[in-house]
Parts: sequence; C-alpha cells; structure tokens
Amino acid sequence: MREWQRGLSTETLREFTGLFRQQQRGYAFGRFSLPNEADVAAALAENRVVWARHGATLAAAALFRRLKRGSQRADFTGRSFAIGAGAAYVSHFAWVRDAEAARVLARLRLAPEVWIEAFEEDAQTVKLLERHGFAWATTRVLASSDVRGIYHRGDGIVPPPLPPEEMATLAVLRHDFIDAEERAALLAEVERGAAWTQHYSTYNRRKSWTAFSLAGYKPGDPTFVIKPNEMSKVWRAENATLLSAEAVPTVLAGRFPRTMAVVARLPGAKERVRLMRLAPNGELSRHADITDRDAGVADGKIARLHLPLRTTPLVRFSAWSARGAHLEASFPARCVFYLDQRKPHAVVNASPQCDRVHLVVDCIASKELRQWISASL
Repeated sequence: MREWQRGLSTETLREFTGLFRQQQRGYAFGRFSLPNEADVAAALAENRVVWARHGATLAAAALFRRLKRGSQRADFTGRSFAIGAGAAYVSHFAWVRDAEAARVLARLRLAPEVWIEAFEEDAQTVKLLERHGFAWATTRVLASSDVRGIYHRGDGIVPPPLPPEEMATLAVLRHDFIDAEERAALLAEVERGAAWTQHYSTYNRRKSWTAFSLAGYKPGDPTFVIKPNEMSKVWRAENATLLSAEAVPTVLAGRFPRTMAVVARLPGAKERVRLMRLAPNGELSRHADITDRDAGVADGKIARLHLPLRTTPLVRFSAWSARGAHLEASFPARCVFYLDQRKPHAVVNASPQCDRVHLVVDCIASKELRQWISASL
C-alpha cells in the first residue's frame, strides 16, 4: 500500500472515484475535473467526505471543506464573492439514487451555509439541488471548458444576479451589417493579401484552422495571431517583452482599406483584428478562452465579434451558456454576431468544398456594445 492511500484499500478508493466517473464523465473535460484516488484518500482521512449507501452499493458522496475563515471565490466574469467562516464548500458531489443523495445533502446542511459546485450540464443534479432548497448563485468556467454552477443554501450573502449581457453567449447583433458589394470587396482584399498561418491551439483539429492579423501584438508579423497573456507559463517566460505589448495595426492593414473601414464601424476601440479561415471538413473542438482575464463585456474588457464573409449552412457553431444550455447556430454571411469566448464553444465546417472565412474583431467593451448585445436577447 502506498503512503498517499492513507491506509485505505485500493478497492475503497476506486469505489468512490468510480461513482464520480459513472455520473459525471459526460460533463468533465479536464484531466483534473474529477477527484482521483489520492484526492479521495486525503478527504476520507481528514473526514471531509459525506456518503450514503444503498445496501452495499455506494449511491451518493460529497467531498467538501469546512472553512475555518472566510474565503473569496470568483466566477467566470472575474467577479469575487464571499463565503463565510464555518461554511461547507463542496467541490465534488455525485449520486445515483435520490434517497441517498437526500441523506448526504441533509448531513451537509448541518453547516450554517453550504456551497456546492455542480456541472451545469448535469440537469438531473441541478434539479435535485433545487428540490432540496439550493439556489444557483453563479458559475465558474474552467480552462478545460467544464461549466460548474455554484449553488447555495443557508446563511451568507450570495452575489447579485449577473446582468443579461454577461449571460449572453451566442447572438446575432446585426443582420446585413455589410451589403453584398462590401462583402465582395472584403473577400477580394482577402484573396489579394492573405497571409494564412496555422493557428496555434490544442483544439485545431486536423490543422484545419488558419488566420492572420490586421491588428496584433507584432506589427511587423501578421502571422503572429495569438495573445501573449493567454500562452503557457513557459512561453511567457521566454517572451517576456511581449507581455506588455499592445495590439496595433500590422503591416498588412494598409492592404485592407475596405476591411478596416468596416472594422471602424463596430462599436468602441479595437484590440486584435484577424481574418480566420476554417478549411472544408475542418473543426475546432470544444474549448473555453477563460484564461484570457481581459475577456468580458464590462467597461474596458474585450468582447469578440464575428462577421462571416464566406460560409455555408454546414458551418455550425456550438456554445454552452453559463447555465449549461447547449446552443447551436449557423450564421449567414454579412451579419455580425457575438461569441462570449469565456464560455465553452466549438465549430464544425461540414462542407466538403467551401472554406469558412470570418473577420474576427476583439472590441473594447462599452455601453454601446452592451446595448447591441442586450437588444439581441
């Protein structure tokens, strides 16, 4: 037996981890999204697990911490909220039978306040928590693209409701933002001046996603399409001088006068401006850009707008809201739509022949932009 097992058998630890995998594997996308055997061993040894059995079968379990001092947590918007001293904070909760789940929740409610994280896409668990008096407070989004609702019951102060524009996920803001002639002119500029390069990412399936920058962090290099602060710790250490760089027009911007004129009509100041192409049969797998702490719709944050230039109904966007709803849409050419890049999203170009080309503009959020978003809801 290994030291980290804390004297607990492998069978016992696997019984608990198996319960979490059985119920939650369809909602957990990260390597550390579910508790592993070492997590369970530590929690059992420290009396931080509540569980219930149906006969000999483990039917419900919760891993929690009892907070000795008050704590702060943050939701997907970066907003902080307080958790009081003495609260029970449940990081993992799984169940397969109502009766045993109720017993676990009843034991947790002995604390003056209880906070529970639950996968928002797990509708059955959300309904169960609501039946037992827990109310949704807000949502965390993990870098792995997990959507974890935070539920509360008891004493304590819950954060106020988020404004509608923060809850918006995927929405058309303007139909026919450009006319047919402008679209043709923009595509002609793309054909003459494109400098497509592979977009560095873990979700670029089959190397089908390419892009170039009209405004970016290396003005002399339009193939530099990334944002330095979103990169890995190692990359940032090796490229420290780029971390303070601002997005400015690249050497290609002057060859795209009609495109930049359209960009100027979008609300607010601009950050990155990119042309992005998804090849036939291309795919961007599910991901969330939550590591970009600048993203959002509050003043000074960065909101992402798309203007499809070449597309087909076979280009399908998927996105998941802060409440776990799965949204799907195919956006027509010439519209402007908003994508909240902090929330999980994915794209498939199922066309065997047509590539998808979008003008993608990161706008500095403002009252005008929020009005555009609110009007679309």
